[in-house]
Formats: sequence, structure tokens, C-alpha cells
Amino acid sequence: MLKTFKLLSTALIFLPFFVCAEIIELKTTGKFTYGPDTSERKACKLAEVRAKSEAIQKIYGEKFTSVQQVSCKEVNSEEDNSNCVYHSYMMNTVDGEILSSKLISEEVLSIGRLSQCIVELVITAKKDLEKNDPGFDFQVELNKTLFRSQEKLKISINPSAKMYLSIFAWYPQVDEEKITRIFPNKWDGDKYLKDSVQIPLESSNEEMTLVFPDEIEYTTVDEHLIFVATKNNVGWLKEYTFKDFNSRLSEVRKPDKRVRKLIYRIIK
Repeated sequence: MLKTFKLLSTALIFLPFFVCAEIIELKTTGKFTYGPDTSERKACKLAEVRAKSEAIQKIYGEKFTSVQQVSCKEVNSEEDNSNCVYHSYMMNTVDGEILSSKLISEEVLSIGRLSQCIVELVITAKKDLEKNDPGFDFQVELNKTLFRSQEKLKISINPSAKMYLSIFAWYPQVDEEKITRIFPNKWDGDKYLKDSVQIPLESSNEEMTLVFPDEIEYTTVDEHLIFVATKNNVGWLKEYTFKDFNSRLSEVRKPDKRVRKLIYRIIK
């Protein structure tokens, strides 16, 4: 977890479209508590990941939703929750960019029958100085956040202005490198929103049925939705790698887009 947030230096660089970005260098501390089934090496790597994730939240103003807090609240757990920590970090990198990180110190402490690795890093990140358009926004709500296999997912969207909306799904416990567009699709083809809608659209007569993946050994899986609203019609592909999706998203100027992220859980 983040212990310090010290601004060391800043500089300005100029990007296309006269967009100004700030290069921020900061010192941050991350820790990971673990039991005997997790190696020290792995725990310290996860402490680094956690420090980076917390730094992104500080730099970009990213906040966990209540669903994310429930899903990934495992600070003092003895279980190997490495996937949760790593996937939270990857999701935080959406619309954010760490240029480099340098390990300053690493310490392992004993806490009863548990251990804790504490690392200190210096992070260099790029922050877009442009601001979101406050008049261009939307609210999104799921019918539930906890589902059983074969239950139906419904998504309610309330836009503040006319917008083009695309929805992407990330299933990290199945394939953590792939982002898939689930809206618009061949049933719900119109992504231009003028008023509040529910997806799937009633006119499509289709349903979104959630299915627990056969190849997963766990009893629950977390699946992520990324909502991207843009002022102009962007030609999104059907699939991306996580890296390519972030790169493509960064090409859309901040005042011309709004991004929201939600998590839901499926019980086997």
C-alpha cells in the first residue's frame, strides 16, 4: 500500500494536437502480506505491483469502485491472491502510463506466522494535462454485481450528452492479454446514444447470459467491463491485446472521451 507520495521533479513535453503532458517522478512504498505457500521473491514482486497500482491511482485520480474494493481486499490474507493484485494493476493502467520504475529498497518483516515484503520505488509516469469535458459524461449501472452461472446481465446507461459508446470485456482468469468488444455487436448495432438505454437493447430481443468458464478451478471469477464514450465515431476493433487497447485509447484526446470501469463476479 502507498505510504509516501513525494514529488521529485516535473517536466513538460509537447505531443501532437498541442496536447501538453507532464512527466511526474515520485517515490512510493508498497507492501504485500503473505503466508508460507507464497515465496518471498513472488511476494516482493507483488509488493512492487501494488506500489505501481497505488501510484497510478494517485497520479491519475483513479478510484476503486466499491465492487473492486470487495473483490481485491486481501491485504492480510494468507491466501495466494497474486492474480487479484496483478489484475487490479492492469486495470488501473487503462488510460494511464508508467514510463519506468526503479527499486530503491526492499525489506521482509515477520508478522506472527505471516511475513510482509515492503518495497520502495521511484516511479516515472506521463500524465495528460488536458481535462475531461465536465459536460460529457455518463452513468452506468449493472442489474447485479454478483451472479450465478446462466443468469442474465443487463446494463443501464444514462448519458449526459449525445455520444458514441463502446463496451469492452476483459476476462483475466481466462485470458489476461485479450480485450473483447461486446457492444456494439450484430444484435445491438447502434452505438450512438441520445437518451438513456438498457443493453441489450429491447429491440434486439437478445440476452446476455453469463456462463462460468469450464476451465477455471476456482469457485468464483471476476469479469471486467470497460465503457468508452467518445464524441466522435471511433472505429474500434473487435479484439485487442491489453497493450494495444491502451495504446488505441490514448490516441483519443481526453476532452473527447470518458472511460468507466466496472467489475462483476460469477459464482460457480
